[in-house]
Order: sequence, then C-alpha cells, then structure tokens
Amino acid sequence: MYIYKAQRGKGKTTSLIYASMYTRYPIVCYSQTERNHIVETATELGISIPCPYTMEEFLKSGGKYEDNILIDNLDIMLPKILNDYFKCDICAATMNI
Repeated sequence: MYIYKAQRGKGKTTSLIYASMYTRYPIVCYSQTERNHIVETATELGISIPCPYTMEEFLKSGGKYEDNILIDNLDIMLPKILNDYFKCDICAATMNI
C-alpha cells in the first residue's frame, strides 16, 4: 500500500484521481460530500474514473464487486474502520511512514 502524504490542499486527492484513472480502481471516501468533490475534480481535469463509493456504500455492498480500491482521507476513515472492527474506541496507535 502506498500512502500519499502531504498537507491539506496539496494535491493528495488529485493524485488519487490520477491513480484511479490509470488503474481503473474506484476511490472510496468517507461522505457523499467528498464523493461529489472527487467527481467534480475529475470532471474539471477532464479525467474519466470509475464511480467513487462512500464508505457506507462500499460496506453495504460487502466490497464484492471490487478486488482493489483507493482510499481518500484514510486519516478520517481509519478510526471508524478500526472502531467497528475491534468493537471499541482506539485511543492511540503507532505507524511507520
């Protein structure tokens, strides 16, 4: 897994949109607002990408239609994913980057 690491507004989502264009992997994001932003940005760039999913849509589908995905804003999604998996609040963690 590759992590695009940069400050807010420095092109992380745009990089992910290009990755989606080249790989044809869909982007999974946290909310409908973020999904709309991804679609609008891809349109502005003139890029065709697979339709993004919200996290809720992807989980409801069971992920059964996709072998590979790209995740936008992992820092927002990861606590929710881990809390749901472990059935408790995660208070702290470490990670190599």
